Amino acid sequence: MRALLFKTDKWLSGLDLALAVAAALCIVAMMLITGADVVMRYAFNRPLAWAFDLLTHYLLVAGFFLGLSYTLRKNHHICVDFFVRMFPEQMYQIAMVIGSMLGATIFATVACYGAHDAYQAWVNDEVIFGALIWPVWLVKVVIPLGMAPLALRSLHRGLAHALLMFDPEAQKQLGLSVEQLAETEA
Repeated sequence: MRALLFKTDKWLSGLDLALAVAAALCIVAMMLITGADVVMRYAFNRPLAWAFDLLTHYLLVAGFFLGLSYTLRKNHHICVDFFVRMFPEQMYQIAMVIGSMLGATIFATVACYGAHDAYQAWVNDEVIFGALIWPVWLVKVVIPLGMAPLALRSLHRGLAHALLMFDPEAQKQLGLSVEQLAETEA
């Protein structure tokens, strides 16, 4: 089982990295478009009429949702860990199993509802009216694209905590120990 966890971690890490790169590209695009809009608005009095819709409806959403799983993999999510440091290792592992499995369930539910909502928007040909006509399904599909990998990463974490409770070396290799939690804060 340990080998399977490491193999799936490698696969999930590749997916996380690809989505994080896409999120980073969205953020860079947001900066470039905003800069171009400012120059066009104040230097030439010709703002980019489509910029606000593209930034707020598409790029901002993609920049947020596509980076979620990578952030969890790197232990960079906001974490209230004041009491966790006082837990014995076994209690910490149990708490992480419960929390990860609950999180995976919630994230998977959001991904399923988001996918259904995106499909309905596509079938109904929903659009956002602005300077241009923007398809709604395109922004709605980003939510399940970000939440499904987050659900998989959370499920993987829960299984790793459950199955490797008695294998400290594997916990450290996967970044799941209490010591590493303290190290990520330093």
